[in-house]
Amino acid sequence: MNKKIMSSVLTVLMILGSTSISAFATTDNGSVIIGDKTFDLAYANDPTNSAEINNAIVEGGSVYVKDFSGNWIDNTTGKIVDASVVPGENSTGTISDNTDITSKFTDTNFRSAVYKLIGKTSPAPILNIDVKNIKILDVTLENISSLDGIEYFTALTELDCISNHLTTIDVSKNTALTHLDCTFNQLTTLDVSKNTALTYLSCHASQLTTLDVSKNTALTWLDCFNNQLTTLDVSKDTALTYLDCGLNQITTLYAINNISNGSQYNVQYTDSTRTGTSDNLGITIKK
Repeated sequence: MNKKIMSSVLTVLMILGSTSISAFATTDNGSVIIGDKTFDLAYANDPTNSAEINNAIVEGGSVYVKDFSGNWIDNTTGKIVDASVVPGENSTGTISDNTDITSKFTDTNFRSAVYKLIGKTSPAPILNIDVKNIKILDVTLENISSLDGIEYFTALTELDCISNHLTTIDVSKNTALTHLDCTFNQLTTLDVSKNTALTYLSCHASQLTTLDVSKNTALTWLDCFNNQLTTLDVSKDTALTYLDCGLNQITTLYAINNISNGSQYNVQYTDSTRTGTSDNLGITIKK
């Protein structure tokens, strides 16, 4: 390994105290910035990548290492520096295009799907630039349990993650989303309050007990069939043309003025004991 990078590792080791070089080299945490390029430390310390790392050093630029406590260390002085002086990163956490985000994809099946999408294979790093401009992502039937890393798909407009093993999804950073289909998962919570551009939302067949769509006023299609909802408020969603909230335990539906017009809205009000498409099934419809 190049001595310049190794000295960075040793600086971090002095701060961490008990970490050995061999253990450090196998750890996914941490990163090193060389000029305008960013590498995962495990990747940078892998001898098979030494040519790439050496080339980055030859091209010039300062070298900074981020330790496990989130401190940035100037490789030349060995001192902790403010994030604002590090190329591509500032105090608000903005990252550069060449930041290695491979370790952020904690689910191996999701990571494999991303590799396939961007045309790379492991152990090549997944960089921020590889995913940040992707608009459509379909990971249906990929046996995924976590979508950690989805936050880097900041331009995403369509996400299909149907028939996986998800219990939660964080799409708070995917503010450009207009289409979200997370049907057939085991979701217990779903927060779409930041996704105000959504026009299509399907969370059919999950385990949701609440669903807040009050901020999603652009919605035209909402399918929350077969969950555990007891109430639903779509009074703010005046653009709706399709609503299916069947097979829940809904006793109160806060609806727009003509939501009970089943022929227009394809509304189904059902639970395990009541079926139908009208508002006379023991459900209070408040307009």
